[in-house]
Amino acid sequence: MIGRFLHQTWRLLRWLFAALALLLCGLIAVAWWVNRHDDPPLPEITAAMRFAPPTPEAMDNNAYFTLLGLDAPPSEDAAATGQRRFAADMRAYAHYRQTGEIKPLPDDDVPASPPGMSPLRCPAEADDCYAHYLAHAPAIKDKLTEQATLIARYLSLREKPVYEEIIPPYIAQQLPPYGTAVVASELIDMRAALLLKEQRLDEALAMMEVNADIHRRLALGSRTLVGAMIALAMDLRQQRMLASALHHLPALADRHAQRLEALVKSSAPVPLTAVLEGDRKMVLAYMEDAISGKMVTLNTDAGQFEEEENPVTEWLRERWFNLLYLPNATCNSYYLSWQEPIHLSRLPPDQLAAAKAAPTPKPDEAASPGDFPFFPLRNYNGNILLSIAKPDITDFIERAHDIEGYHRLVRLQIAARREHIPFAQMPAWLAAQPPELRNPYTLQPMDWDATTQSLQFAGRQPQSQNPEPRNIYRLRLGTATD
Repeated sequence: MIGRFLHQTWRLLRWLFAALALLLCGLIAVAWWVNRHDDPPLPEITAAMRFAPPTPEAMDNNAYFTLLGLDAPPSEDAAATGQRRFAADMRAYAHYRQTGEIKPLPDDDVPASPPGMSPLRCPAEADDCYAHYLAHAPAIKDKLTEQATLIARYLSLREKPVYEEIIPPYIAQQLPPYGTAVVASELIDMRAALLLKEQRLDEALAMMEVNADIHRRLALGSRTLVGAMIALAMDLRQQRMLASALHHLPALADRHAQRLEALVKSSAPVPLTAVLEGDRKMVLAYMEDAISGKMVTLNTDAGQFEEEENPVTEWLRERWFNLLYLPNATCNSYYLSWQEPIHLSRLPPDQLAAAKAAPTPKPDEAASPGDFPFFPLRNYNGNILLSIAKPDITDFIERAHDIEGYHRLVRLQIAARREHIPFAQMPAWLAAQPPELRNPYTLQPMDWDATTQSLQFAGRQPQSQNPEPRNIYRLRLGTATD
């Protein structure tokens, strides 16, 4: 009896195993069928993957290489250091192209940490950066002397005819020492605050004008979101200092209203279209090795980092991944996924919400030899990677528009000071302002808080330089003696 039961059980298990094996074979066959042909790469992607290093003359004329060496020792030339670092990046890139190995750069080609700024830096919780800087005047003067070389290098960014980021298509390339540039910009803001306190108004305004010009050059020449967002943050910090200085020096708007208005407008945020196109191109260039099937390894002086894995398991995992991964289709989808945010970056902020809410047009999905009714299996792993890798670019577009809103608040502050608008008349005065001085998203008048005598604007994204709630921009209009 027991033997018969075991025999029947064994027969049942054999049928079950056979059914599972057939199911697995059928799944593998379907997966192979729908993924047997990759898509041809889009011509735009082929063009994006081309990278031609700049000529020596182009590097000499590009202030980007000065920024790349901004943190070099005082005895070195910043531009020469930047070019040396770029050359080291290119050698590492060539090695990577030949071997698939990522080699760390030598220590002297790695940017140093930026100088410490605590407690001189104006925190987000402080609504009066001008007063904050004056309270730390002795320490600021010492820091200005200590960082005189850095400040001179930063100011020299205006001397070259061009500023444009050159990003090699190498996943381990060194980014410029943006943090050091932020420190230099802040020190200029602090120096301007001290000059305003000493009533050296022309010198202070000239210094802020130079800084605003550098911020705009960095923003216009950025080809990465990192560079563009840092340029905007540097500019916002200067606008905060200027707004708080007007709180203490209301006569400044009477005497220099036109110059102040031009100063604020000169560094207004620029569209992020070129930045988004640069970021897309950079990532697509990184993905070139996925198309060629190149394997990437990390080689360090301490040895290679390797994860222990059974060779058979690793082989099966790689085969299954490659079965459901189409490199060209993944790159094409990634390229097309940027079309909408790039389009949104060209729109004025008051049209952004409607454009985001509109249905997203689908790219042409004409039938290809690899199509099959079980569509989710086609490039399944590539689609998973895309869902993980693609950020919400519209957040960055709104961050730039938010800072434009703060620029408008500062311009309103200057105009209200110049025209001596009573606080009781502020709502009516704001309602009479032209569209370029209204809420950039709604074109409604900016908000007025009579309790705190403040202009307010609700941005769409959190801003690290604002206290909670981070998306609210406030600007006190009352004087320090009110």
